[in-house]
Amino acid sequence: MLSILTIVLIYLLSGVAKAQENPLELKIHHATISVRNADSLSFWYVNTLGFKVLKTLANDERRLVMVGIPGFRIDLLQMKNSFRPAFQSVSAPKHTLTQGIRHLVFEPGNFDQTYDYLVSKGVVFFGQKPEGKPGTNQTIYFKDPEGNILELIKEH
Repeated sequence: MLSILTIVLIYLLSGVAKAQENPLELKIHHATISVRNADSLSFWYVNTLGFKVLKTLANDERRLVMVGIPGFRIDLLQMKNSFRPAFQSVSAPKHTLTQGIRHLVFEPGNFDQTYDYLVSKGVVFFGQKPEGKPGTNQTIYFKDPEGNILELIKEH
């Protein structure tokens, strides 16, 4: 019978553990969302989701408002003559039928408290608040004021 130490050594030497490494030490730095109005949307991210405005840059062609929470930044980019294609106005989860990056996911410290807080701020969710049961994930979608789909998740 194999000992636990032997099983662990086989696992480590088999390459399975190596597949979980990050040899380039990549970290998520930020995401950019093309928006209709960077100022009004940054206000929403600050007052609804608790982000902070980090920096604002502007010229005749664009306005960029960088908002962030510890460990993550979103650049809200307002470009002259930008538009939202109709296919991006669908509801979750149908939005995942279109290829590409489809939504941002946030994991709150306390799912239920965050859900209730966002409801009090006027956020409308797709569906009912999921129950947190062992072995299942709590997950629910919502949109920011410009229609960008966001998600809350709590892995159990």
